[in-house]
Amino acid sequence: MKSLDSVRERYCRSVFSHLYKFMNSTGHLEGESICVALSGGVDSVTLLYCLKWIEQNFNGPRISAHHINHGTRRENIREEDFCRELCRELKVPLKVSKVSLDLLSTNFEMKARELRYAEFKNELAPHSFMALGQHIDDSYEWSLMQSFRSATPSTSLGIPVCNGSFIRPFMCLTKDQIKTLAKKLELTWYEDHSNDNVRFDRNYIRKNITTSIADRYPKYLKHYVNRSNSLAKTLGLSVFKPKKSSKKILKKSWKGRGVCFINTDFKSSFEVDRSEILKAIYSLSKNSRGSLHDQVDKFLALGKNGKSGPLIFSGGVRGYSSKGCLFLLGEEGLKFYKEYDLELLNKLKNNNKATQIPDGGLRNKIFYATDSFWPFLAFGPVANEKTLKSLKKAHPLLPLSTQYCLDHGIWFQSLSKILDISHKNLKFYL
Repeated sequence: MKSLDSVRERYCRSVFSHLYKFMNSTGHLEGESICVALSGGVDSVTLLYCLKWIEQNFNGPRISAHHINHGTRRENIREEDFCRELCRELKVPLKVSKVSLDLLSTNFEMKARELRYAEFKNELAPHSFMALGQHIDDSYEWSLMQSFRSATPSTSLGIPVCNGSFIRPFMCLTKDQIKTLAKKLELTWYEDHSNDNVRFDRNYIRKNITTSIADRYPKYLKHYVNRSNSLAKTLGLSVFKPKKSSKKILKKSWKGRGVCFINTDFKSSFEVDRSEILKAIYSLSKNSRGSLHDQVDKFLALGKNGKSGPLIFSGGVRGYSSKGCLFLLGEEGLKFYKEYDLELLNKLKNNNKATQIPDGGLRNKIFYATDSFWPFLAFGPVANEKTLKSLKKAHPLLPLSTQYCLDHGIWFQSLSKILDISHKNLKFYL
């Protein structure tokens, strides 16, 4: 096991940071201390290490651990000794409880769970949380199992991220991610071979159903998470704290040809409901179906990554980014821009001697027009370079006209950037 001070790998630190942000967004870090339910398996061992790292490097809550010896297997004594040694190395206080269970008894899983939770609650300090090692895979399997037993929508959400004093920080990671992290940290752990016993429902589903699903649909867990988060929000059960921001996102539609999202702060950061993006795409798409969640993430990140697009969605929809603006175009909108690009090119050529475009007014055509949909570009004399440099690449929606500007020294810039830096005393032309 690597010491807490020696972890330098980028993957490990990115997971620590991701876990910290997740716990912060769900309120997991608001308690005075966190006690980890330590079984000795890879999930709980990795969780203990991560939380101790957060305590040490992010000034997180104090970490302790609680191990329960079920007394059902010969390995239980070795697992208990292993947990003691692990906690000694990490300098984590450990509580050990022993219970008596018969592995062959009916409803073993339920009885073991009830005994564990009773012990955890009895030993948990006031104003503290009990951290359990379940992860996204566990939640999916539980949700699938419950779908065979219940028809209520809430069962589709999976295992709760928070349930009173019990929290599950690893609900932001998959089993594969946890194992990869554990190997990079050079951790050791015990494998519980009772997990292979298909007499238990969870093991049966894992062995006979989810393994086959993963082979055919490798992104099934990502889609499950997105679906569950959307459903939790709809049902008013989301655990995530609402983000506080002064930003306001405006939505402008253009007669079924396009939809634009405008950040009134003119920043390329969009705290917009994902469902609004999906609605906009479906309203413009020729297809009624399509897997879009991954593409929505990429679309929201376009501006942050300094890219303008296009990002191609199903059904002929294209996504573009400009500073403070995200816009989506269907086939009709793309056809309009292709024609307008030629029209604008002719205007540029006819007015090149004056090195400007005839003034059409910013306010009426950009923000308030109901019969047009503009890419928020301003054109003007090259003299504007003294105050604000021109864009150096052709705009993907207006490639011919903006390339002509580049070739002939005509200044053009994102209107939102102009407004953002308050150059309202300058005269720009559209």
